[in-house]
Amino acid sequence: MAYGNKAAARSQRFDNGFGASYEGIFVVAGARTPLGRINGALGRVNCTSMGRIVGSAALERARIDRAVIDQLIFANAHPSSVDALFLPRHVALGCQLRPETPALLVQRICGSGVQVLATAADEIAAGRARAVLAGGADSTTLTPTVSFGGRMGYDFGQSPGFKDLYLEALTDSYIGSPLGITAENLAVQYKLTREQVDQFAYESHTSARRAVDAGIFADEIVSVVADKQVRLNIKEKEFSQDETPRATTSLEALSKLRPAFKEDGVQTAGNSCALADGAAALVIAGGEEISRQNLPVLGRIVSVGVCGVEASVMGIGPVPASEIALSMAGLKVEDIGRWEINEAFGAQVLACQKALGIEREKLNVNGGAIAFGHPLAATGSRLAITVLHELARSRQRYGIASACIGGGQGIAMVLEAVS
Repeated sequence: MAYGNKAAARSQRFDNGFGASYEGIFVVAGARTPLGRINGALGRVNCTSMGRIVGSAALERARIDRAVIDQLIFANAHPSSVDALFLPRHVALGCQLRPETPALLVQRICGSGVQVLATAADEIAAGRARAVLAGGADSTTLTPTVSFGGRMGYDFGQSPGFKDLYLEALTDSYIGSPLGITAENLAVQYKLTREQVDQFAYESHTSARRAVDAGIFADEIVSVVADKQVRLNIKEKEFSQDETPRATTSLEALSKLRPAFKEDGVQTAGNSCALADGAAALVIAGGEEISRQNLPVLGRIVSVGVCGVEASVMGIGPVPASEIALSMAGLKVEDIGRWEINEAFGAQVLACQKALGIEREKLNVNGGAIAFGHPLAATGSRLAITVLHELARSRQRYGIASACIGGGQGIAMVLEAVS
């Protein structure tokens, strides 16, 4: 593959969203933290610190001159520290980028980690950057309990009304519905049974555990080491392996869990995404810069699709988003060797699989968010790193990283392995 081609993009509007295809834009390298369970190893590490850790690791793996990183584009959904407004800028400075390097915060909820890659590609194609450091970080543990309106005061005896910001965000206030009910709606629409959803969750856990034990993710992960700035929530001084996948999950145990959202529903705590903390970052560069510096290449950004769907079935978002991305790439579903669709809910992923006609052996082959967890703004970038490494391992050419998005959106990115 020739890397020296000038970066370019072609965009198109669709009735249900938009898409773009790219030439000459590559993923140089990527890194992610191990994923920590809620109140787990990363429970005391804020998003800025996680962003600095993965960003620095991605830059080191890329062997790139940091002077040509012309922008940092980072995502965060929930604030985890009082200085969260400064997160992208502080990540940039913490990664020792030039003080002149602008930094941007992106928020497309669960799709943010893919959106940062698309935005990076757009900036490179437009000539506004030679290379970009992009990624996302989120901490479920440190998401705050908040009270709105306190500045205006409250009457004697009146409660200040503290709320769990993360818990409240699991309900779409516009339609007055928990996000889990949107998965239940898809279960009804696609005639999915509790047994099928539990089976999918079981496979996610067992595949994840097998992959972790086999060291499949070793090339993705950068260890988080305790120091003056980073305080781990474990006795050990280093956190280097995903702690969320369960070794003891069984179909019998999953079947005994009560439905979480409606009395006769299919979704439980066991077949929905785990709550997690984590971060991921990638170095994106134009082909000309890769040739000039003789940089390593992990893969190529081929296309992206972003769509809107009815909020009541928000989990189906990866379907039209993938269709747009495939259309922009001139590809079909059967051309995709590996799919990484975020497992917000088991029924949601099964509905997407059914609607798109994805072969099971190509989908989330090393487990997904049901096992690993879903740190919102980090997930998309994590999926991109995972699918690119899996494409190389399995000697497949094309992969898709995709996520549904609360409120009724979807995003999907086609990535190409580079031999």
